[in-house]
Amino acid sequence: MYRPNDARFFLPILIGGMAILMLLTGCNSSSCEKEQVDRTVENVKVVYYADFDEYSKTANSTLTVGDAEALQDLFDLIVSCRDNAKSTTKPIGFPRYYITFEECGEEHSFTIDVESVYATDYLSNGNYITPESSDLFSSFSNLFSVE
Repeated sequence: MYRPNDARFFLPILIGGMAILMLLTGCNSSSCEKEQVDRTVENVKVVYYADFDEYSKTANSTLTVGDAEALQDLFDLIVSCRDNAKSTTKPIGFPRYYITFEECGEEHSFTIDVESVYATDYLSNGNYITPESSDLFSSFSNLFSVE
């Protein structure tokens, strides 16, 4: 006898729906897989804000990444920060870099300040630090040149 709350009826529907959802939300391209090292990063823009006045007036210095190797190093640094992040209550201060880029056709952002406090859309809301890091801000600074 069928009862509307019978788990035997809903379980197959639930499992099938989850499988379809997993297929739809997965990357369509093999270049999007998280394990792949050489991912395509495009349309990189780096903005430097020396202080709050520059930030509030949107006066800033646009920077460029030196070459393809530096671009890969930049991406590797961002991935390392994402993978080793530890939440912090420290606010992001100045000076800071605001980096935007596209990976696998999706836009991403990353902000890091002089004390190596950062935020990224790869992680949920909040600010992060990487406990084992040395001076991440300097590592980022070494990759950029002023236009």
